[in-house]
Formats: sequence, C-alpha cells, structure tokens
Amino acid sequence: MLATCTIHQTAKGLRWEVRIRKSGYRTLTLTFADKSAARKWATEIEASIEQRLAPDTTAEYRSLETIGDLLCRYLAKISPTKKRYRLGRLIRHPLSNIELRKLGSYQLAQYRDEKLKSVGNGTVLKELGLLLPSISSLRYGKQHNLNRERDV
Repeated sequence: MLATCTIHQTAKGLRWEVRIRKSGYRTLTLTFADKSAARKWATEIEASIEQRLAPDTTAEYRSLETIGDLLCRYLAKISPTKKRYRLGRLIRHPLSNIELRKLGSYQLAQYRDEKLKSVGNGTVLKELGLLLPSISSLRYGKQHNLNRERDV
C-alpha cells in the first residue's frame, strides 16, 4: 500500500492532495488545506484497509476471486437468461482459474487465439460477448472493485 502526499497551488492557496493506492482496492484521493490533516487522514485510511474495514472489503468482494467465481455469479444473479451452455463452457475453461486482480488483456487475447484454432470467429465473438459484460459490471462498481487503472 502506498499513500502519497503532493502539494498543489490552487486559487484558494496551497492544497495537499493525498492518494492511497493498494492492489484490489479503488484509488482513494482527498485534498486538504494543511499537511498534518492530510497525513492523519492517510494514516487512518491505511489502518482501516489493513484491518479490512475499508468500503471495498465486503464479504461479497472477497468471495469473487477468480473469473470462474465472477461468471457463476453473473450467470445466477445478473443474467440468468443468457445461453447457459456458452457460460458453462467458459466456466470450465482454464481462463476461469485466473484471479480477477491479475486479469489483463494478454489473457483475453490468449484465450481468443486459442479458441480461434478450434472454432470460428462468430463463436469466439459470442463467448467474449458473454465474458466482457460480466467484467464491465465489475469495472463500474456493480459487483466488485477491479483496479480501474488496468484496462481490461
């Protein structure tokens, strides 16, 4: 975890901006008029994250660890009307064992290239069309807090 304090000159005078970043949590940023208040806030937030009291550490957040977990939840709660056999195929694929926090465009491209060797373009597009909305729902805070700085 890393908290950084930077000073900015604004129309209101000097302001201290604190940015706290930790893998698996959204970036927290707040601006203060004095440095001591900024440091105090940073220390309190870091301590709450370490104690798992931060807003993004709910039981639901911790339970979604892999792509497979996400797809199962997506199938059950968000989109039960989607074609189950395609989602089932994605859940059984080794891609579903990747941790959400480690998912990147490389793994998705690797999945796409592997599938293109055995099926047609349309099938791959349909399967990715089922996978990407579930990831997008994470990125926009509906279920999980995925690192927003990583473009999935």
